[in-house]
Amino acid sequence: MKQVRQRACEICFKHIHREANSITNRLAKMVINDPAGGGIFHSPPLQVWSLMQQEHLTLQSPPLVAIIAGES
Repeated sequence: MKQVRQRACEICFKHIHREANSITNRLAKMVINDPAGGGIFHSPPLQVWSLMQQEHLTLQSPPLVAIIAGES
């Protein structure tokens, strides 16, 4: 990590909690627990499909703030 910081002009690190990034969290766990040392996915694994569908539905629904603001 130090080598990356020294070579680049500007780097910004941002922590994202695993609850806010469930798909990446699930993929990371799959790679860690893979005895074959896998980690390359050519299509989404079945284990993440439900998470992807949930996220897709969440992104399609209007934000709660917009609904409340529209009612007042």
